[in-house]
Amino acid sequence: LVAWYTYTLLVTIGRAAIAERYRQTAAPDPRLWLNIYSGGLFASGLGWGAVLLVVVPVEQRFHLISAIFVIAGLATASAGSMASLKHGFAIFSIPALLPGALKLLVINENVTVLIGCFICAFLVFISMVALRIHEVILHNLRKQFESAKFVVEVQEIHEALIARYDELERQLTRSTQK
Repeated sequence: LVAWYTYTLLVTIGRAAIAERYRQTAAPDPRLWLNIYSGGLFASGLGWGAVLLVVVPVEQRFHLISAIFVIAGLATASAGSMASLKHGFAIFSIPALLPGALKLLVINENVTVLIGCFICAFLVFISMVALRIHEVILHNLRKQFESAKFVVEVQEIHEALIARYDELERQLTRSTQK
């Protein structure tokens, strides 16, 4: 358990260092930072999955099943925050939950096989929810950009109308003077 806490602490410190480095980068390369983010998600998922593989022994089925459900709950809570990247949730949740599900399937008892299959189905379902959240995020971003573009277009039209009005006013003044 101490090793897992240490690993979690190191991953958290690493994420903070990566975020700080990104913030200090003048012109960040999106592909590089996407790969770093994806790698961080995968490493975090492996850390959570390591609890199921290493810390909780097979003989303690109740503790194993409890740990799987706790990690599944934590993974579910993180679905929204990782959905900004289309496959971000899957990159994280598969290494976090699949080891425990496979461990239950290997035990090969009726209850453990049923729970292992349930966890696999849960992974698929929550991944579909995360993909839907991703679509909603993209839709909202598109709407925001369209709104911003519309505001710019309205401002340009307004400025053109003011310039045309000023020109018409000058022409009227010249006509009146003549």
